[in-house]
Amino acid sequence: MSAWKMLFSVMLIVFISYSSKLPTQSGPQFSATVNYDLSLDEMIAAGKYDYDYVSVDFTTKGFLAGKKGQTGVNFTLVQLIDTVATDTDTVVADTVLKRLNDLGLRAATLPELLAFGAKYPDEQRKYPIAALGSVVMSNGYRVVAVLCESGSKRGLDLGVYAGWYRACRFLAVRK
Repeated sequence: MSAWKMLFSVMLIVFISYSSKLPTQSGPQFSATVNYDLSLDEMIAAGKYDYDYVSVDFTTKGFLAGKKGQTGVNFTLVQLIDTVATDTDTVVADTVLKRLNDLGLRAATLPELLAFGAKYPDEQRKYPIAALGSVVMSNGYRVVAVLCESGSKRGLDLGVYAGWYRACRFLAVRK
């Protein structure tokens, strides 16, 4: 084994051990209504985003299949206090999802994120907000929808599932 591979392996083991102990902060509580009778394009339009890179990758994936009507959802924003970033997406995804599970939460889905973004448009100006509950492949990468801001523009973007930093919040729903 090369010295670089050995160093990376040791760093990865240390990261895995450390990341399982990351402190978590649950943020403010929010509520919104998810309208599953809307198409994904209509849900995106309701958010009045200045730019949208999500519809191309998500519209054909069937995230709304089988769901009808309107549902009230209570949300919380969860932040991992320390940096969670690595080149191996399963470690980070498992860490975040495990932390949500430990809190009695599940990751929000794309329709839930869109309802949240439409009702609370200024929240994404404070920090990126990711919905880990809907994952698709795009250009060979696993990606999720993220509400964010670029300059003064609100956006609906794609975030690579591989790494998340302390500035990011994860939209979650009580199980």
